Amino acid sequence: MKRMSIVGLCIVAAMALSAMVASTASAAPELGQCVKLGKYTIPKEKKGKYGGENGTADPTCTQFSWKLKSKTLHAKNEKGSYEWVPGAPGKCTKLSKAKGKYADGTCEKLHEKCKKVVECSPDGKGEWEKIEPYDNGPGFKAVGTAPGILTIPTEKLTTECKNYSAAGKATSATKATVVAKFVECEIQGTKEVCESLVPAASPGEITTQLLDVETIEPATGVVGPKFTAAEANLADYECGKKTHGKVAGFLTAKYKSGAINKMGKELTESAGPGEVEQKLTESFSFSGGPFGPFAEGTQSDASTITYDSEVEIRTVAPDCKGACS
Repeated sequence: MKRMSIVGLCIVAAMALSAMVASTASAAPELGQCVKLGKYTIPKEKKGKYGGENGTADPTCTQFSWKLKSKTLHAKNEKGSYEWVPGAPGKCTKLSKAKGKYADGTCEKLHEKCKKVVECSPDGKGEWEKIEPYDNGPGFKAVGTAPGILTIPTEKLTTECKNYSAAGKATSATKATVVAKFVECEIQGTKEVCESLVPAASPGEITTQLLDVETIEPATGVVGPKFTAAEANLADYECGKKTHGKVAGFLTAKYKSGAINKMGKELTESAGPGEVEQKLTESFSFSGGPFGPFAEGTQSDASTITYDSEVEIRTVAPDCKGACS
């Protein structure tokens, strides 16, 4: 009997957190914000650990604040203009008194005092502020830029979903949760249409169950997100009204460009055999029969991920231009 498969095609579709290829100067990937310090920083701080030479030149928090001690030696002075805040950005909260930095409920527009139309400056008297750094944010969305394709080599089967989308949220500096939705899914060759059973979906649509995402560094040396099921399976679906598949194991992917070692809202992601470590397994039941043994599969995909607010995925181990005393 011809078997099929479909899955986490890329449960990868969205991830929250990861980086690129590890190097000798790399550090454990960590999502956070490089915050410029000032009069209205909450909590109030004027000097930070980061900023490069004389503390003013590094808005990425990848160089310690340093000064030249000799022609070849640099000394950290912790008098930088920037500080690293790990984890998800805080929730935008309305304050009881107007002592926040922001003028709106999205915490994107600074509250300013204007002497003249063209002479405005932040005054720290807004009603909104970001608080609680680990308050389950920011949210993010992913949109596929290539089909999601899953192959089960031992079964000689390939399932293709024409596109997919995903939505999730970062929950800490290294973790996130996400749900991905694949559309126009069918088995190549037989054209059998697939649909998820848990959760239920329309024909051609496969929605993953809630997935946990953790940033890891697989054996391949590529740093990226690892996707596992939060409770039961990665996906539970049916194709052609006769083949029931349950997906287990895990998937990994890698981020290629975007908010890597710089503040930004957008990342690009891809995965494929040979690019990242994959351990995807599926078990099938045919026409109501018992489920068989799990078989391993590989998947490929590509997507663009957009965060609700600016973040940075820092993968560079901070230094001070090569040498610190």
